[in-house]
Amino acid sequence: MTNNHNNHAQANKTTTHIDEHNHKIITEYNATNQKITTTRYNPNGTLRSINDHDPQTGQIIKSTEYWSDGSLWLIAHNNPQTGNRTKTIFYDEGRIEEIIKYDIQGNPTTYYPDGSLKEIEERDPITNNSIKEIKFNPDKTIKTITIFNPDETNSVAYYNPDGSLDSIEDYNPSTTNYLRTHFPSDLTSEEIKTTEQTYKDTRQKYQSLPSNK
Repeated sequence: MTNNHNNHAQANKTTTHIDEHNHKIITEYNATNQKITTTRYNPNGTLRSINDHDPQTGQIIKSTEYWSDGSLWLIAHNNPQTGNRTKTIFYDEGRIEEIIKYDIQGNPTTYYPDGSLKEIEERDPITNNSIKEIKFNPDKTIKTITIFNPDETNSVAYYNPDGSLDSIEDYNPSTTNYLRTHFPSDLTSEEIKTTEQTYKDTRQKYQSLPSNK
């Protein structure tokens, strides 16, 4: 894999053109005429993005994107063979805001800047639709567990720090409009037991997941 510095050092040919949005695009090629870097500028001349390409596969292996004021927005890394996203780092005022890593199935795991878990999303391997979403508090306790059910309702269970159920909100799966809120007093003891067991099972499943430190 070739980093951006080496790409520029190996550049043998450069082309420049203006796209339909009036962005200037500079493309660099190596000695064998393989694309290695694409740099895009906004109409006002500020840097918009830099894409590094794998010379052998042509895939974008690294994307660096900037806000309109020139500050860093994100750095994304892709698999050089498939082009699939493997990691994205978001920045805010020069500091890391969050880090997202993708497993081989494309399921994203989001981390806080300190490397602790922030959010995990499980997706259907065939449709790529979301199945479950788990959000964590900064202290590593589970904040919410969302179950996506396109045939019924999407349910968001909110948990207290001790793992007990606080409430459940239902949403229309098609429109995402809010439908209703269930409090523990609205549920049977068996329903409460089920939701709290879901919490325990989820916590056990992910507590061994390594941090991003």
